[in-house]
Amino acid sequence: ITTSGTQTYTGAVTLSIDTTLTTTDSDVIFSSTIKSSTGDKDLVIAAGGGDVTFSDTVGNASASYSLTNTATVTSLTGGDDGEGADFSGTFTHAANFGGSGATVGDATFQTHNASTYGNGVAGNDITIYSVNELGSNVWGGASYGDSTNDNNLESIMDSIRWSGSASENGDYDGQVAVKLTGLSSGYVYKLQLLVRETCCANRGYDVFFQNASDNEVTIKSDFSTSNNTVSTDVSQVISHSFAASGTSAIIRLSGLATSFADKNPILSALTLEQLATSNASDGIGNLTVTGAGVTAGSIYTNGTLSITNSTTSSITGVIADGGNSAASLTKAGAGTLTLSGTNTYTGQTNVNAGTLKVTANDALGTNAGATVIASGATLDLANVTYSTTEAITNNGGTLSTSTGTSSYAGVMTLGADSTIDVDGTQLTISTAIGDGSNGYGITKEGNGILILSGASTFSGDLTISAG
Repeated sequence: ITTSGTQTYTGAVTLSIDTTLTTTDSDVIFSSTIKSSTGDKDLVIAAGGGDVTFSDTVGNASASYSLTNTATVTSLTGGDDGEGADFSGTFTHAANFGGSGATVGDATFQTHNASTYGNGVAGNDITIYSVNELGSNVWGGASYGDSTNDNNLESIMDSIRWSGSASENGDYDGQVAVKLTGLSSGYVYKLQLLVRETCCANRGYDVFFQNASDNEVTIKSDFSTSNNTVSTDVSQVISHSFAASGTSAIIRLSGLATSFADKNPILSALTLEQLATSNASDGIGNLTVTGAGVTAGSIYTNGTLSITNSTTSSITGVIADGGNSAASLTKAGAGTLTLSGTNTYTGQTNVNAGTLKVTANDALGTNAGATVIASGATLDLANVTYSTTEAITNNGGTLSTSTGTSSYAGVMTLGADSTIDVDGTQLTISTAIGDGSNGYGITKEGNGILILSGASTFSGDLTISAG
């Protein structure tokens, strides 16, 4: 889209293709959110001498979902909408643990019975740890209704996998566990455990969940498979939504620490749904912005955020990975860009031109990605205690403190003769500065105090020009 005048977008913007917006030195204004319809679409904005303003969130983040470590339990009365379970959406995993495959709504359940995938045998990114199985001829047929979804669900809920208290299941003795693999880190998922009791009204167990390598949490304590009634034909759904922090998750059912008379856990089936509003479907890819001034709140990108500005600019919200891949930041242009948010992006920060001004710890993202200062560019630690151990490579640029008192706890490596400019009160660098024995030196400028408290190993000269 190319215009000679101002471009103003008052409603939410959805990108269905990679998009370029160009003006002739005029402003580009977004009053609402920007997302992609599918995949991660790139957005390029070229405003020339005009300003670019983002008044709302760009991209999407898992953290925007209200997620807790508590599962919900709902009575299951059938396979259609409003009957207890959610079978509409995009399902990445679905398994019938005691019977054959069937389709309910959008969920296609794979056959995961004991003869197909036994105890600890992986298939379809699902592994169940359970020695015992009771088929429909033993567990009894379910009866929900007359619709196709009801009938197909009945074929799923007429069997179980279970574990007794005997030492028969290795690390999961007396327990049932399921490991899911093939998840996408940062995506939001909804887990459903489908359970039908036909035997024992006094059965119960705890439900535990481990998100990748995170600590295991209890998402449901003292779950009663008979729904705390004397009925012995009760179907229930245990639901839990989470943002994947890795590519796997483990669900563990255990009655060992409960007060129930029957502590043997049972499980009929499982679904895992990628929520329709997850980062997979509405993330932003590369975001490239060129203008005089740039103003933004929170930006979540699955690629490079590239800002080229000629006047004072700011990003006040959070810059973060969008969920599919690491975000990185590149600053170009002669102007100053101020970062004041506690940013969580994990890619590299490149200061190629102008000044990148940092006023908050973690503004440069996590220390998983380093910061590189190009020749002629400036990284300004402005009145900030930067305790995150961000690695900085200075390739002939300037590390400065323009105002106040700052400190830096990361490791700085010289890639060329470089400058440290303290126009504020004081800058303390508490770790060693090295140069790989390449003979690079530092020139101290500015009237403020520079404190080097680490055992530096750079082999060039230290020249004090001021202060």
